[in-house]
Amino acid sequence: MEFIEKIVKDVYRRLRIYSRIPLPQLFGRDDSINSVTSWLKDESSHTADVLTILGMGGIGKTSLAKFVYVLHSHEFDRSSFIGDISRSCEKFDGLLDLQKKLCDDIIKPSSFQVRDVSLYTSMIENALASKKVFLVLDDIDSLDQLNALIGSKGFHAGSKILITTKNEWLIKSCALFKTDVKPKHANHLLKGLYETESRQLLCFHAFMSNDPKAGYEEVLEKLVNYCEGHPLALKLLGESLHNRDVAYWEGLIETLEKENDRDVTEAILKACNINTSVAFTNLIDRCLLSIGGNNDLMMHQLLQEMGKTIVREESPNKPWKRSQLWCHEESFEVLKRKKGTENVLGFTLDMRMLEKDKLCGSIEFKTDALSNMDNMMLLQLNYVKIKGTYKKFPEKLRWLCMHGFLLESIPSNLLMDNLVSLDMSYSKIKSFDVCYRFSQRPHNRLKKLFGSLSKDKSLLESLKFLNLSFCDRLTKLGGLALTDFLHLRV
Repeated sequence: MEFIEKIVKDVYRRLRIYSRIPLPQLFGRDDSINSVTSWLKDESSHTADVLTILGMGGIGKTSLAKFVYVLHSHEFDRSSFIGDISRSCEKFDGLLDLQKKLCDDIIKPSSFQVRDVSLYTSMIENALASKKVFLVLDDIDSLDQLNALIGSKGFHAGSKILITTKNEWLIKSCALFKTDVKPKHANHLLKGLYETESRQLLCFHAFMSNDPKAGYEEVLEKLVNYCEGHPLALKLLGESLHNRDVAYWEGLIETLEKENDRDVTEAILKACNINTSVAFTNLIDRCLLSIGGNNDLMMHQLLQEMGKTIVREESPNKPWKRSQLWCHEESFEVLKRKKGTENVLGFTLDMRMLEKDKLCGSIEFKTDALSNMDNMMLLQLNYVKIKGTYKKFPEKLRWLCMHGFLLESIPSNLLMDNLVSLDMSYSKIKSFDVCYRFSQRPHNRLKKLFGSLSKDKSLLESLKFLNLSFCDRLTKLGGLALTDFLHLRV
């Protein structure tokens, strides 16, 4: 088997068949490419080598790691690029999914389902100790992620582990570096671009050329100086200014100069009037938002982080005074202490995302814990045990998501007059029969039907989306059999 693998790898080298990951376009990173490549080619160490690429969000860490991986991954027995780790781990079972991909890459694809992080870690440790691998772990932001993906048993001699992160302390604090035999470790700090490369990058996205159009030289220099070599800021500005006249550029510069105490990403958003009611089309036109293949809305991580930072600054030490709560630990404490206020517009709590020591079965919240959040419009309470009258629920809700809802029917006193989207997937609901206060049946505006209401019941006029997927106990909807409904995913 090993002989066959050597033949296959030799053919790959001769035909120059490399990774299917596209080669990213880099500006002004020749020195970094040479430095990382030199580290990769260095075989003087008798152990494995770990290199950490450090830098702020949007500085180009992922692009650099991906560039080197595409060019050199074929030179190793096994290779794997695990990207966007931080964001992936925000999803339920996200870390397990990443571990599975890593195992598939360095061992072999398997239909065997593992649902335990520690078991996957053990499998990964054994594989890393027995094979020369090139492993890229992109955007690590916690010790749990790092320990789960590389373990603590060490690597095969000659292996190269490339990690991108914003947190330098993570690597030296992980379990691997607390063992007797530590791998050789080095850091590569990725800084902003030099002025020449910054100018080229801005010109490329604004003019589709390496040089500015006639008459734009002065405004171009002002923007280059303002961005201070930040690649993502240069890219976003260039794309938003494409095909714009000089007057538009000057107007943007004037806006930026008024806000020179804010970071550049916030200035970009303010320049696009994002602090007012701006339509999605305007965001897409400014290249701040894009639509994916499944009609998903996508925004770059740096911009998301900037938005979260702005919200945190609304009340750094008192999260219940902020407009949005998305950190599950903070949301848990706000409900537990009944500290919600009218400032809260959006609230997210998924009990599965909390630490195990908080997941004792006795935890139960009262509905009046939400009573002070009168202005809330977005509410997610997944797998949360709630008791009490639902009259205490906020009346202005537009979106309500309650996966794992424990009651067998929808409470009759749950007001949903303004509700646009209702998602009660994975619930224990047996019947979905809600009486509304309308005397006449409004026009049916449901556009996405995973379940349905009875044909003889009135629908809330505002309701557009109803999701009752995977409600295994559901047998009747408003007294009609399930076969009478359009589409139900169970």
